[in-house]
Amino acid sequence: MRRYAVSTLLAVALAAPAAPAAAGTAHGHLVGPGGPGGPSTGTTTGRETFHGFLLTSGRSGQREVVASAIVGRGVFDGIGRLVEVPSRPGDPDSVSRDDLVFRAGTMHVVSRSLHVATHLDRRACRITADIPQRSRITGGTGRFADASGRFVSHVHAVARLARTPKGGCDMQAVPLRELDIVNARGTLTY
Repeated sequence: MRRYAVSTLLAVALAAPAAPAAAGTAHGHLVGPGGPGGPSTGTTTGRETFHGFLLTSGRSGQREVVASAIVGRGVFDGIGRLVEVPSRPGDPDSVSRDDLVFRAGTMHVVSRSLHVATHLDRRACRITADIPQRSRITGGTGRFADASGRFVSHVHAVARLARTPKGGCDMQAVPLRELDIVNARGTLTY
């Protein structure tokens, strides 16, 4: 339910050559049989949307998450943060993993990118990418320990690349700055 690292986007789309989460308070309440914020009994299923962002910096030479947020609306309403999770052995390049961290618990997300559309502005060393994805909730912690769900998601990424000593865009270095906007809609069960 998020982006690829822009260096991966470049390799996949142009055939060119884990970080700590941002600190912050995560909020959220469940909308279930007990009402908003009330106790939830049994299983709740319904429509859900997620909207959020992830901002990273590569100024240190390493990809570092500067800030992130995620907002859930539907059968679960909450504000939390989006946390990148390392790939597992055997994950194809088209798969990314994330956690959606809320006060009520964490949802584990696995996303598969369907294709990548990119545009590189060589004068500004700025790359934009649009990535449609299919995402699944695969359990979690707290109230979401048994969560599941399927989502159609979209990531819009914008990144500024460093320059080479000759003034070109450095396709090998970590982007100096990257902003990923994520949107997803589907069904959540918890």
